[in-house]
Amino acid sequence: MNFIYPYFLWGLLTITIPIVIHLFNFRRFKKVYFTNVAMLKQADIVTKKQNKIKNLLLLLVRCLTIIFLSLLFAQPYIDNKKNAIAKEGKNAVVVFVDNSFSMENAGQSGRVLDDAKAKARQIVEQFDDDDVYLLMTMDFEGKHKHFTNKQQFLSFLNDVDITPATSPVSEVLNLCEGLLSMRNEEKRLFVISDFQKSEFDIANIKTDSITSNLNNLKRFFLPLNTNNINNVYVDSVWFASDFLYKGQNVEITAKITNWGKDKIEKLPVKLFINGTQTSITSIDIEAKKSLNVTMNFTLQQTGLINGKISLLDNPITFDDDFFFSFNIKDKINLCVINGNKNNIYIERLFAQNNEINIVKMTENNINYNDLPKFSAIILNEIRQMTSGLTSELKRFCENGGTVVIIPNSNIELQSYKIAMRELKIATYEMQINKGNKVSIINIESSLYKGVFSAKVENMEMPKVNWYFSFENNRNVSKEKIMTMQTGDDFLCMCRINRGKIYVFATDLTENSTDFISQSLFVPTLWNMILFSSTILSPYYFLSDNPFIDLTSFLDASHKIIKIKDNTSTSKKQKQEYIAQTLNLSNHSGIMLHNQIKTAGNYSIVADTAFAGISFNYDRKESRLEFLSANEIRTLLKQQQITNIEVFNASKEISSYFRKSESLFNFTPLLIGLILLCIVLEIFILRKNIFLQSVN
Repeated sequence: MNFIYPYFLWGLLTITIPIVIHLFNFRRFKKVYFTNVAMLKQADIVTKKQNKIKNLLLLLVRCLTIIFLSLLFAQPYIDNKKNAIAKEGKNAVVVFVDNSFSMENAGQSGRVLDDAKAKARQIVEQFDDDDVYLLMTMDFEGKHKHFTNKQQFLSFLNDVDITPATSPVSEVLNLCEGLLSMRNEEKRLFVISDFQKSEFDIANIKTDSITSNLNNLKRFFLPLNTNNINNVYVDSVWFASDFLYKGQNVEITAKITNWGKDKIEKLPVKLFINGTQTSITSIDIEAKKSLNVTMNFTLQQTGLINGKISLLDNPITFDDDFFFSFNIKDKINLCVINGNKNNIYIERLFAQNNEINIVKMTENNINYNDLPKFSAIILNEIRQMTSGLTSELKRFCENGGTVVIIPNSNIELQSYKIAMRELKIATYEMQINKGNKVSIINIESSLYKGVFSAKVENMEMPKVNWYFSFENNRNVSKEKIMTMQTGDDFLCMCRINRGKIYVFATDLTENSTDFISQSLFVPTLWNMILFSSTILSPYYFLSDNPFIDLTSFLDASHKIIKIKDNTSTSKKQKQEYIAQTLNLSNHSGIMLHNQIKTAGNYSIVADTAFAGISFNYDRKESRLEFLSANEIRTLLKQQQITNIEVFNASKEISSYFRKSESLFNFTPLLIGLILLCIVLEIFILRKNIFLQSVN
């Protein structure tokens, strides 16, 4: 038999206290003389016997009580080497220490991360110096993927600090078990974490070993004592418009979430553009609610724009700033693909404008490799829609481009039908060779944003001499922009992912329509091209590994692209990364492979900075809600996962290594014996029946 807390056995020395009390508790009897003392002598004898037996029994019971109490606190156990955590012989020990942002929370010895590191040290101290150890963290660094000795493990442990990386529990277990499967020793895996509910994907945790070489694996969860605390954070941002241009009054919305039990009042939210505060507002948010906050700023320049929405919320601060960026080009690249002839009205509108860079191609000589570099493509009276062109247009629109389709009366209608159905847009049905007139203009369309200051009465409507009607397809989503008296569309717009396709029902010549001579012609065509300059994704999360398409900026595949930090104020802290350049399906871009670890605004640099990109910390860690040891046990039981033991953080780690693994538990027995001794002592003190029966 062994003891978990053997130092409590020193309590056995307190047995001397009742013994000393018993030895010095002799009562001196006073002699009293009577004429007849026969009966008094008999009574005196009986009283001495009663007191002697009673005192001896009390002494015995009190000594036993002290013995049982000392044993109870010392926690006796019987060694069961078969089920011991630390086996005799060599062990392979993996300790995972969660160092994600939530571990910045307050713990018993500072940060919760500090508590986790202390528990990790206590665990490895239970094993021998001859055992091998591996430290794993959320960073999954290469140096942490090799087994080492105890001294090196502790050195690595001292260097562990907070990281933005995060992974669900199932991924952590899979990676650690994969490393253990290559070892032949007894395998032990310890996961030390605050166990956030958002990352505890119990449905993905395997109930059995992934390989036969893990049959001797024991897994242990150690949830740390962490309080669910309030946290307010910026969840996401978005623009009201898909297109941005110089001089525009930009409307940006931020989603602010209050993940706490208390209402937040008068919380200031600030908007920064290129390092200058341009707007501030104060908000109130109910507990466990989100609020969309809209702010405005005016675009006063072209080029790279870096932005940030910021609030102040302690003690968790990593999610108080949300970075975004976008690029406003000096010129919009427009491609016009003509059929048999150019359209003089389109050329007159765009050719002499400094904001538009127009490139003309012919139907029979299309450079498909150059198409991704443009913001907009006008198909002007091309006769046939080939399968190759259709594929390129689909890819172009999926990446945010704008296409304008202008037919003529001599098109190959069947090729257009096939292409339009492939693009899933409004499809021409048949040619109508009679006149018609536009009766409705959708002035609420985004195409006419800022064009109409008020509803215009008696507006001159375009007329047509012929047109194509459209198929009635309910599966096609389209926006009616101009509708004729018969209900047919003169102009409609269909979306393909982030891109748009505008479709006219007739060509834009004087023989087909008078639209080209009306005042509405210029803003309609102009806005189609102006609004084609859509912004790329204004931000990414650090957990993403996106392909960043830079085709519209330059041919990135032939240049060295660097990413430079725009956020840090200190030159020493500014970071620079070399990106991998790729060419995918005629699109040039870069991938960063998670090199960037710090949220902020960054410049994309070739010879000079030509674009921007922003990264934010993942908001998974923002929901500060944690699982207790009992909650984890309940979830494991519900999933019938029996090969994971859950430790209590409040107990000493050493107690789990030395506890009895046998079926017999001494604690109930000792408590029962202590209670029995107390009952006996009370009985002896109050009752003399037993003593009288002895005499």
